[in-house]
Amino acid sequence: LMEEAKDHEDVRVECEGELKRIGKDAEALAAAVIDAVLPRDDDDYGADAVLEIRAGTGGDEAGLFASELLAAYEKAAKDRGWNAETLSRDNTSIGGIKDAALSIGSSKGGGG
Repeated sequence: LMEEAKDHEDVRVECEGELKRIGKDAEALAAAVIDAVLPRDDDDYGADAVLEIRAGTGGDEAGLFASELLAAYEKAAKDRGWNAETLSRDNTSIGGIKDAALSIGSSKGGGG
């Protein structure tokens, strides 16, 4: 659009203003995402976590996927040297899960 606007000063100025606005919006959104994701307190970096997985809608396929997801989280925790303890697990008849709860924490008493 900027290439087309080079012969039209008013369109070029409008495009430049819009680009600046979009840049500011992008910066604000990035800051909001970082603020939402990072812990609010430095003590939270070492905190344990409880993870709940529910199969939801989708029948047997959803239960099987939930079971694979639980196994992936357990493996990821193990690979990082964290403790992963299954708090609850409601199995389906074909090897899936309806829901499960997993406690994840480091061997030092925190998740990080």
